[in-house]
Amino acid sequence: MNPPNRSMLSFVVASALGASAFALSSEASAADLFHYQDRSGRVHLVDFAASRVSATDTSSSTPASSVLGGAASSYKFVKEFPEAANGIIDCNHWFNPKDKRALELKKRIEAKNLFFSYEVFMTYTSMLLLADAIDRAKSVDRAAIIDALEKSTFSNHIMPYGATKFVAGQNIGAQPLMTQVSKGDIKVIIPRDYREIDPIFPLKA
Repeated sequence: MNPPNRSMLSFVVASALGASAFALSSEASAADLFHYQDRSGRVHLVDFAASRVSATDTSSSTPASSVLGGAASSYKFVKEFPEAANGIIDCNHWFNPKDKRALELKKRIEAKNLFFSYEVFMTYTSMLLLADAIDRAKSVDRAAIIDALEKSTFSNHIMPYGATKFVAGQNIGAQPLMTQVSKGDIKVIIPRDYREIDPIFPLKA
């Protein structure tokens, strides 16, 4: 199942820092479990209720897949199923297409024959946030870093976000964008400040 509705920025940083960092996130029920498979084939079970991430070796030959950034938010999907993907409108957290740094990072990733997936730019942003927190905390002590994150106003990112501000585990400075698949690419349509193409709606049959 999908992870609880919470800022991905909070989740990735919490994963990086360890169990106690989940204090940044709101309370979750015992049903808040999901799993993902990394490129090495290890399956990770995330238990929000217990604030625990466990990993289990698997001999499965199934390619690593994502539980995030699917459908129209996936360049892989667009490439493999162009006709099915064409015209799909999606609302998701997405990189700022007007930021040259984001476009440069996308080129670097694609030069390695990889997809510029949701996990790439979200994790990249999260690590920038984490580095900023460590720098301000002037310590690698977990409690000091968490405190710095809670007070963060970080804004030097590649996302269409305002300054970072965590409230009850949520980054209220974050905002999703609406995208649409057009001519084999994913383009931002809403809001206008980040628009790359005008929305195509309704689609012609």
